[in-house]
Amino acid sequence: MDYFKIATDICRKDAERLRRGEPLVPVGYVPLARAMICMTCEAIAVVGPSCPNCAGEQVMPLARWLDTVQETP
Repeated sequence: MDYFKIATDICRKDAERLRRGEPLVPVGYVPLARAMICMTCEAIAVVGPSCPNCAGEQVMPLARWLDTVQETP
């Protein structure tokens, strides 16, 4: 994945919005490979051994959980 290209595209789009006078909406990006879900408070973040929201230690990689989700027709 080319993170530099993604960042460049985001900056270009923000500059276009500013020129048009549109307000910028802050957006946060979390790479799916590093995202964790807290089983205690259900917060999603890039974390270490504990949740930054509730300090819970029951966190699980979100990508592993999403791999088990079956798409319903």
